[in-house]
Amino acid sequence: MHCRILKLVFLVFLPLLPAYITAQVFYVLPDGGVEVNEVEIPEEENPFLFVFNVLSNPPDPYLKLLPENAFRAVYVVKDTLYLDFYGEKFEGYSFDDYRYLIHSLLATVFNSFEGINWVKFLIDGRDDVPLGGVIEITYMFSKEVWKKWPIQIP
Repeated sequence: MHCRILKLVFLVFLPLLPAYITAQVFYVLPDGGVEVNEVEIPEEENPFLFVFNVLSNPPDPYLKLLPENAFRAVYVVKDTLYLDFYGEKFEGYSFDDYRYLIHSLLATVFNSFEGINWVKFLIDGRDDVPLGGVIEITYMFSKEVWKKWPIQIP
């Protein structure tokens, strides 16, 4: 009897549940400051690709740090998000561009997706080449360190 009531209650409230989830997108301003905007991710979308597309197309006055179609692959293994970039997409970036890109991506991921505790960057499938020759990506980036803006070591 209780199972039937529970099913009925669930079915009655199911249409009231949102068909999206929200994400916090960390945009970088020209002076290096940050603003956080909340975006709704439709349930039919891949949430990671949707958020990265939003970051690739920032409104004014935010910096465009993430090129469109920058990823060879985006996948999750256990609690780690792997982001495999096309290396040629990042030619001509300054050190600050790379730094702000990494901060923006990590803060966005760690504040938007429960269960992701690590991010691993790859360039053309490899982690032995620094991003742009300046950002070391051999190691994974931890939620514990990179969730806050500005970055604060716990």
